[in-house]
Amino acid sequence: MEEVIKWLKENIGDSIEIITPQFERTYPLEYNFIPKTPKQFHSIIADAPWNILKGLGFGKWDTMNSIIAENMEKHKHETIHIPIINSTETLRIDLGYQDAPIELLEVDEDILLFPKEWYGIIPDGFIVTGLYGEQYPFEKGESDDDIRFGCLPYGIRREVNHAREV
Repeated sequence: MEEVIKWLKENIGDSIEIITPQFERTYPLEYNFIPKTPKQFHSIIADAPWNILKGLGFGKWDTMNSIIAENMEKHKHETIHIPIINSTETLRIDLGYQDAPIELLEVDEDILLFPKEWYGIIPDGFIVTGLYGEQYPFEKGESDDDIRFGCLPYGIRREVNHAREV
């Protein structure tokens, strides 16, 4: 494997970019608005009701307790080694969700994914929630800008409101 990496670096360069299919939003935004300041960003995140967030392009991924229940079933961590053809080396792959939560919340929360258009306004260091319920600080240029139906693969958590339309 080291030989392959060495060859790639020498012949292609150090930066290799993997491009995956992007899945665009299938409906138009109700409100074409992107916050221009951190104050606007934080105000919308803290106070906007679900119908406004949805109109701005936020998408509900799942509830935390649903994700946590899945994490509890799959929480086994395992390292596998795959033989590399024409080599004595193996490719090491770590399986499992190391940072994903595995304890149910007393009060369930929705995971609401950010609209893709908001990537440039999310403040560095803002704690986001990923698709497996894991939380980590956002870093512009480092955090994933992949999109799923018009949303980034992370967002915010809000207490579940069963009365609202999903």
